Amino acid sequence: MSNYDFNIIDIIKASYRQLKGFKVTGWILIIIMAVVTYTLYQAIVLFLPPAELNSEQMKQNMLLFGFLAIPISAPLMTGFFMTIISYTRGEKVSYKSIFKYYPIMWKLSLASLFIHTINKGVFFGINIVGDYLQIGWFVILGYLVSVCIGIIYIFTLPLIADKGLKIWDAMELSRKAIFAHFFKIIFLYLSFIIMMAISAIPLGIGMIWTVPMIFIGFYGLLYRVMFDGIEYNDEEKIIAQ
Repeated sequence: MSNYDFNIIDIIKASYRQLKGFKVTGWILIIIMAVVTYTLYQAIVLFLPPAELNSEQMKQNMLLFGFLAIPISAPLMTGFFMTIISYTRGEKVSYKSIFKYYPIMWKLSLASLFIHTINKGVFFGINIVGDYLQIGWFVILGYLVSVCIGIIYIFTLPLIADKGLKIWDAMELSRKAIFAHFFKIIFLYLSFIIMMAISAIPLGIGMIWTVPMIFIGFYGLLYRVMFDGIEYNDEEKIIAQ
């Protein structure tokens, strides 16, 4: 990882400029992810205790599902990330690329398991402390910290697939890269979320553009700035560093 920096506005502009050739492929990828996740959930839930909506058992079932689904979801998510990264590199991409990383399924699954365990462990730890101290807002704190942990390790899987790193090395590199500009990255993330929320107001029509744009910006362009050593400027150029 080089000593990188980026401008939030430039990343947003660049993600919009690169949107034109990716909308259809992006939405096909999203649909594949949704269908596989739903089918996988329906298959796994058959072996879990029945639960009513919002019940404690439902929460336990969702937690178990998160762990049990990892061998299928981790390579799929990696393929999703890598297709976006490849597109931002100017490579020709296909929705079929989402299935490309199942040969390293167990390495990706183990990395995902580590991250999932850390995330859930911290989340439940914060909630236990909140219950002990009888402080209700600790639940919100738990969710916020959980989101931050997800962002900190977000590039672990693509680093394993793209750079061939070992699990711990990929986790550490992702963490160090995010920590280098943590608050700027959080603000970029929030900027994209706000854009998506606003685009959802007119019957969700605007999300046809903003959802794939977010993926290009946050998963593709940001990865390239961090780990490919490139810089995006406001003159629609990519500058090799």
